[in-house]
Amino acid sequence: MNYYPHHIGDYDSHTSHLNWLEDAAYSRMIRLYYRTEKPLSSKVEQICRLLRANSAAEKKAVKQVLEEFFILQDDGWHNSRCDAEIHRANSKAERNREVGKLGGRPRKTETKTDNPGNPKETQTVIYGNPKETLPIANSQEPNKATAAIIPPVVAPTDEKPSPPSPVVGKPEKPEPPPKPEVARNVQIAVLLREWERDRGKFAKITSSTPQLQGWIDRGVTDAQLREAYDLAVAMRSSKGDEGAINAGIVDTFIAQILNPPAATSALNRPSPAALPWQASWSGIVAKGKELGLHQSEAEHPQAFKARVFEAAQMTPEEKAVLRADYGVHA
Repeated sequence: MNYYPHHIGDYDSHTSHLNWLEDAAYSRMIRLYYRTEKPLSSKVEQICRLLRANSAAEKKAVKQVLEEFFILQDDGWHNSRCDAEIHRANSKAERNREVGKLGGRPRKTETKTDNPGNPKETQTVIYGNPKETLPIANSQEPNKATAAIIPPVVAPTDEKPSPPSPVVGKPEKPEPPPKPEVARNVQIAVLLREWERDRGKFAKITSSTPQLQGWIDRGVTDAQLREAYDLAVAMRSSKGDEGAINAGIVDTFIAQILNPPAATSALNRPSPAALPWQASWSGIVAKGKELGLHQSEAEHPQAFKARVFEAAQMTPEEKAVLRADYGVHA
């Protein structure tokens, strides 16, 4: 293919999280895909050579884009959008060939301009009166020159015209190709990055993040993933931590959702007032005040939390309960 439609809105909405090298690698990949009209090689080294990705950073960008936007199959790395566009272009070319075999498009009816000075106003000129026959003078045979321009008189009839016969050999509209199924690890990575992007954060989670395969093996659904993510955000907010959510903290809450204490969902926890002081930022501040500790203006929340936990002198058993029931690491 020497041409393919590039929808800027679609491209930007799916690639806004890519860095400069990853965006360049993805752009070169789809150009190579359309030019060859076949999947990329299953060998990453060969793809890097064709894309002129020589440095370690460029090769890493190629691998990252492959894992996120392509699916490895028996014949190479597939991209669903590229496959659909190539199929659409080939189907259109095949229809054009079939139409050409049938004689091409019908010719247009010629019209004569009544006013040569105004080409916008045209009308078809009818010579003679179709309701009357012209007399033939001095001969029983019509003049050939006159017959060429006088239309034949057609007697009126009540018969309805027969419907046009179907065109033989007209190709049927091809069915769109089935969209390849997106790998579950790619779906999970995209969901978490989109949720974090809605909060103005950038999650460093990819399809190769180790925790994702464990969630797939345990059959984690999108609803359970969202539940764990919301709990992770709530816990970070209670601690005054504005950092992005990572796979490790989500994994902690997924374990609680799949194996909730007392057979209850992690969403059915006690209200914040019933939580232990270690599980909320307000509780930590109150406990620090009780112990005579106060957070300075330059002190990071995590540092103040560590000081309060140390001063509280919790037992190993208390720490284990906090970690298992509330995901708090003391």
